Amino acid sequence: MDTNTPQYSPQSIARYECIFGRDFVSTGGLNTTKSLTAALGLRPGMRVLDVGCGLGGSVFHLAQAYGVEVLGIDVLPQMIDEAARRSRAYGISAVEFVLGDILQVDLPTSFDLVYSRDAFLHIAQKPALFARLFACLRPGGILFFTDYARGHAQGSRAFEHYRAANSYDLHELDKYATLVRAAGFAEVGVTDRTEGFIAVLRQEMQAIQTADIPLDEADRRYLVERWFHKVEYCQEGDMRWCSIRGSRRPTC
Repeated sequence: MDTNTPQYSPQSIARYECIFGRDFVSTGGLNTTKSLTAALGLRPGMRVLDVGCGLGGSVFHLAQAYGVEVLGIDVLPQMIDEAARRSRAYGISAVEFVLGDILQVDLPTSFDLVYSRDAFLHIAQKPALFARLFACLRPGGILFFTDYARGHAQGSRAFEHYRAANSYDLHELDKYATLVRAAGFAEVGVTDRTEGFIAVLRQEMQAIQTADIPLDEADRRYLVERWFHKVEYCQEGDMRWCSIRGSRRPTC
């Protein structure tokens, strides 16, 4: 991932946080995070790795709501620096943040959960990614992530331009499941959450247009257009939004 990408410039990060809520740069913010993590069976003392942790919103929620220890990793220094600063300001001691590429940085190998929100679309080396995440889990541990996916092997011209302009590496849902299984994961399940994603996008688009948030008109127009096209790509079947879950089999 290009750490200088305009999508995650300081201006863009500030835009996203205005929409998603404090500490979040992923669609749905805290509400979606609560909904997704409620079914993961987390218990105090478990260890969680959040890949592509951004400003730390999910990290903070997991640590505070479930009493787990969380290590957040992100390739963007502007994210990690701010997440670490906020964790100190909030007084949350059970979290740690690491700057680095998940494919290269040294990490512990005994996590109970590897978690990620809409980050893997930036990583083209999917087999290496899932092999690395498998190695990070203890036997019996769980992988859970959300991501954008393809609806078709080849999308419309407009969608393919959008994908290429953002350097997104996307796969169809069944191909995603195949890649995860090939890394050794068992009980792999893929949930198509596109309809809920569209509903959240529409709510956010309405908020961008009408809410009293600190955006100038150029930012507001840019975001409304971007959100409109994401809804359009989903409705036309070019893009899906999914969650994928797998587990590392316990040792006998």
